[in-house]
Amino acid sequence: ARHPATPQDERLLEWLAPLQLRCLALLTKVDKLSRAERPRALAQARRAFADVLLFSSVSHEGVIEARRRLAQWLLETRSGSQE
Repeated sequence: ARHPATPQDERLLEWLAPLQLRCLALLTKVDKLSRAERPRALAQARRAFADVLLFSSVSHEGVIEARRRLAQWLLETRSGSQE
């Protein structure tokens, strides 16, 4: 979360694009950002990634939402619906 998307991140997204796979970007170590920095980091990441969550393994911020989102995607893939 403290660093912008890198050229490697952009190359990975370009490589994945033809596969039409969903991508969830987790902005890790969000616990190291102030409350004021978090919205800026999120806005910056959304310019590079379609689906973004703030995430911290230390404070557990975003863990439940990430699990929920991934579980929903798996269920949709299983049922054949990818909305």
